[in-house]
Amino acid sequence: MYAVLDNEEINLRAEERGLDRAALAQAAGISVDTLKRIQRGERVMFGTAQKVARVFGVRARELRA
Repeated sequence: MYAVLDNEEINLRAEERGLDRAALAQAAGISVDTLKRIQRGERVMFGTAQKVARVFGVRARELRA
């Protein structure tokens, strides 16, 4: 299953936590290239979306576009 995440929501939450792109990718356990794909609005595996959501303490569906 795939997901497309809301880049604005991700950026807002990352900024609130003082996370730049590299720090967010590291915290989520994904590559910076994968995070860039997410930020361009490309679809990613749902498991990847879950990893990003966990950094913010939310469910992946709360970050979906």
